[in-house]
Amino acid sequence: FDWAMSGSLGTESMALINEKKKENIVYQDTFAAYLNADILIAADVIYDPDAVPSLVAAIKQFLIGNGGYEQQFASSEMNSNNTMKSLDQRQKCAIVATTKRNMKTFELFLRSIDQSCISHINEKTEIWDSIPYIFPCYFVQPRKDIVIHILKARARSNCDKA
Repeated sequence: FDWAMSGSLGTESMALINEKKKENIVYQDTFAAYLNADILIAADVIYDPDAVPSLVAAIKQFLIGNGGYEQQFASSEMNSNNTMKSLDQRQKCAIVATTKRNMKTFELFLRSIDQSCISHINEKTEIWDSIPYIFPCYFVQPRKDIVIHILKARARSNCDKA
Protein backbone atom coordinates (compact mmCIF):
# COMPACT_ATOMS: atom_id res chain seq x y z
CA PHE A 1 0.00 0.00 0.00
CA ASP A 2 1.30 3.45 -0.88
CA TRP A 3 0.12 4.89 2.48
CA ALA A 4 2.56 2.62 4.31
CA MET A 5 5.46 4.03 2.30
CA SER A 6 4.48 7.69 2.48
CA GLY A 7 2.78 7.74 5.86
CA SER A 8 -0.53 8.90 4.39
CA LEU A 9 -3.37 7.34 2.46
CA GLY A 10 -3.15 7.68 -1.29
CA THR A 11 -6.00 7.70 -3.80
CA GLU A 12 -5.60 4.00 -4.62
CA SER A 13 -5.64 3.06 -0.94
CA MET A 14 -8.74 5.13 -0.26
CA ALA A 15 -10.49 3.47 -3.23
CA LEU A 16 -9.53 0.04 -1.87
CA ILE A 17 -10.76 0.93 1.62
CA ASN A 18 -14.06 2.24 0.23
CA GLU A 19 -14.49 -0.94 -1.84
CA LYS A 20 -13.88 -3.08 1.26
CA LYS A 21 -16.47 -1.02 3.18
CA LYS A 22 -19.02 -1.70 0.43
CA GLU A 23 -18.21 -5.43 0.53
CA ASN A 24 -18.65 -5.40 4.31
CA ILE A 25 -22.08 -3.77 4.01
CA VAL A 26 -23.15 -6.42 1.48
CA TYR A 27 -21.84 -9.13 3.82
CA GLN A 28 -23.72 -7.64 6.79
CA ASP A 29 -26.97 -7.50 4.78
CA THR A 30 -26.48 -11.09 3.60
CA PHE A 31 -25.73 -12.28 7.14
CA ALA A 32 -28.80 -10.47 8.50
CA ALA A 33 -30.98 -12.15 5.86
CA TYR A 34 -29.39 -15.50 6.78
CA LEU A 35 -30.25 -15.00 10.46
CA ASN A 36 -33.82 -13.88 9.67
CA ALA A 37 -34.62 -16.88 7.46
CA ASP A 38 -36.76 -19.67 8.93
CA ILE A 39 -35.40 -22.62 6.94
CA LEU A 40 -31.86 -23.50 5.90
CA ILE A 41 -31.56 -26.08 3.11
CA ALA A 42 -28.28 -27.86 2.36
CA ALA A 43 -27.46 -30.90 0.26
CA ASP A 44 -24.32 -32.96 -0.23
CA VAL A 45 -22.28 -30.85 2.21
CA ILE A 46 -20.87 -33.65 4.38
CA TYR A 47 -17.84 -35.07 2.60
CA ASP A 48 -14.81 -33.51 4.30
CA PRO A 49 -14.26 -34.38 7.98
CA ASP A 50 -12.21 -31.19 8.43
CA ALA A 51 -15.21 -29.08 7.35
CA VAL A 52 -17.78 -30.77 9.64
CA PRO A 53 -17.07 -28.58 12.73
CA SER A 54 -17.50 -25.38 10.68
CA LEU A 55 -20.65 -26.72 9.03
CA VAL A 56 -22.19 -27.63 12.39
CA ALA A 57 -21.18 -24.24 13.84
CA ALA A 58 -22.86 -22.45 10.91
CA ILE A 59 -26.03 -24.53 11.33
CA LYS A 60 -26.06 -23.83 15.07
CA GLN A 61 -25.56 -20.08 14.46
CA PHE A 62 -28.50 -20.15 12.05
CA LEU A 63 -30.76 -22.05 14.47
CA ILE A 64 -30.11 -19.94 17.56
CA GLY A 65 -29.32 -16.60 15.92
CA ASN A 66 -27.37 -13.72 17.43
CA GLY A 67 -29.23 -13.55 20.70
CA GLY A 68 -28.92 -17.21 21.61
CA TYR A 69 -31.71 -19.02 23.39
CA GLU A 70 -33.00 -15.88 25.13
CA GLN A 71 -33.75 -14.03 21.90
CA GLN A 72 -37.52 -13.55 21.79
CA PHE A 73 -38.71 -10.98 19.25
CA ALA A 74 -35.64 -10.21 17.14
CA SER A 75 -37.40 -11.32 14.01
CA SER A 76 -41.16 -11.21 14.07
CA GLU A 77 -44.13 -12.28 12.03
CA MET A 78 -47.85 -12.14 12.55
CA ASN A 79 -49.79 -15.22 13.59
CA SER A 80 -53.45 -15.87 12.78
CA ASN A 81 -54.60 -13.59 15.64
CA ASN A 82 -52.55 -10.68 14.26
CA THR A 83 -50.21 -10.81 17.23
CA MET A 84 -46.48 -11.19 17.02
CA LYS A 85 -44.99 -14.67 17.08
CA SER A 86 -41.81 -15.01 19.06
CA LEU A 87 -38.74 -16.69 17.62
CA ASP A 88 -39.49 -19.70 19.82
CA GLN A 89 -43.01 -20.05 18.38
CA ARG A 90 -41.71 -20.13 14.82
CA GLN A 91 -38.71 -22.32 15.52
CA LYS A 92 -36.16 -22.34 12.75
CA CYS A 93 -35.06 -25.58 11.17
CA ALA A 94 -32.32 -26.77 8.87
CA ILE A 95 -33.00 -29.47 6.30
CA VAL A 96 -29.81 -31.28 5.35
CA ALA A 97 -29.66 -34.04 2.74
CA THR A 98 -26.65 -36.28 3.29
CA THR A 99 -25.22 -39.37 1.68
CA LYS A 100 -23.56 -42.24 3.46
CA ARG A 101 -20.48 -42.39 1.23
CA ASN A 102 -18.00 -42.45 4.09
CA MET A 103 -19.51 -43.74 7.34
CA LYS A 104 -16.78 -42.16 9.50
CA THR A 105 -17.57 -38.70 8.14
CA PHE A 106 -21.32 -39.31 8.40
CA GLU A 107 -20.97 -40.47 12.04
CA LEU A 108 -18.72 -37.47 12.81
CA PHE A 109 -21.51 -35.20 11.56
CA LEU A 110 -24.09 -36.96 13.76
CA ARG A 111 -21.83 -36.78 16.84
CA SER A 112 -21.08 -33.11 16.19
CA ILE A 113 -24.80 -32.34 15.87
CA ASP A 114 -25.55 -34.13 19.15
CA GLN A 115 -22.73 -32.30 20.96
CA SER A 116 -23.89 -28.91 19.63
CA CYS A 117 -27.30 -28.84 21.28
CA ILE A 118 -29.06 -29.56 17.98
CA SER A 119 -31.78 -32.18 17.71
CA HIS A 120 -32.25 -34.12 14.51
CA ILE A 121 -34.96 -36.24 12.98
CA ASN A 122 -34.17 -38.57 10.09
CA GLU A 123 -36.91 -38.53 7.51
CA LYS A 124 -38.16 -41.85 6.16
CA THR A 125 -37.09 -42.46 2.58
CA GLU A 126 -39.03 -45.58 1.60
CA ILE A 127 -41.14 -43.64 -0.92
CA TRP A 128 -38.14 -42.39 -2.89
CA ASP A 129 -38.14 -45.29 -5.34
CA SER A 130 -41.51 -44.09 -6.62
CA ILE A 131 -40.20 -40.58 -7.35
CA PRO A 132 -38.93 -40.26 -10.94
CA TYR A 133 -35.56 -38.76 -11.82
CA ILE A 134 -36.06 -35.33 -13.36
CA PHE A 135 -32.65 -34.69 -14.91
CA PRO A 136 -30.39 -37.03 -16.89
CA CYS A 137 -28.02 -38.82 -14.52
CA TYR A 138 -24.56 -40.14 -15.35
CA PHE A 139 -24.05 -41.48 -11.85
CA VAL A 140 -26.93 -42.47 -9.63
CA GLN A 141 -26.31 -42.61 -5.88
CA PRO A 142 -28.51 -45.34 -4.41
CA ARG A 143 -31.37 -43.55 -2.73
CA LYS A 144 -31.10 -45.81 0.30
CA ASP A 145 -27.78 -44.04 0.98
CA ILE A 146 -29.46 -40.63 1.19
CA VAL A 147 -30.68 -39.37 4.55
CA ILE A 148 -32.75 -36.24 5.08
CA HIS A 149 -32.15 -34.61 8.48
CA ILE A 150 -34.44 -32.02 10.00
CA LEU A 151 -32.39 -30.09 12.55
CA LYS A 152 -33.66 -27.80 15.30
CA ALA A 153 -32.09 -26.16 18.31
CA ARG A 154 -32.72 -28.03 21.53
CA ALA A 155 -34.10 -26.16 24.52
CA ARG A 156 -31.30 -24.86 26.70
CA SER A 157 -32.46 -27.07 29.58
CA ASN A 158 -31.86 -30.13 27.38
CA CYS A 159 -28.29 -29.16 26.49
CA ASP A 160 -25.30 -30.70 28.17
CA LYS A 161 -22.95 -28.12 29.61
CA ALA A 162 -19.60 -28.80 28.01
